[in-house]
Amino acid sequence: MRYRTLLATLTALTITACGDSGAGDTPAPPGPPVAGTFQATSITENGQVRPLTPDTRVRLTFDGDSLTAESGCNRLNARARFDVATLAVSDLSTTDIACPPEHAELERWLAAFLEAGPSWRYDQTTYDQTTLVLATRTARIHLTPR
Repeated sequence: MRYRTLLATLTALTITACGDSGAGDTPAPPGPPVAGTFQATSITENGQVRPLTPDTRVRLTFDGDSLTAESGCNRLNARARFDVATLAVSDLSTTDIACPPEHAELERWLAAFLEAGPSWRYDQTTYDQTTLVLATRTARIHLTPR
């Protein structure tokens, strides 16, 4: 009999707790799931490591709905929108500095990668380090917060 009384009490409490929180209450819209600056720790393409020259890098900065991508020469700017599993990039523009060929090629590659709508997720790599992973069908970038 105690079990039924306990079950009835818990059910009543659950229903009360899940009830309407009051008229006019509107939850705040969620912020973007990714914010801040991240630097690539590894890039793979078609299952192979994509090496970077010593003076190139991939750094992404997310600020609200803005994305800035840097690879060591020009800067890419775009609007960024995260949904449950995909990063959608639009209105991509770039500065136009004459860069060495390896920089220019990396910038073209990075722009195409971002415009492809990569999936995103967080991986817990160590106790205190989280990695942001962006991936398309053929390429993957692992980034750590800076």
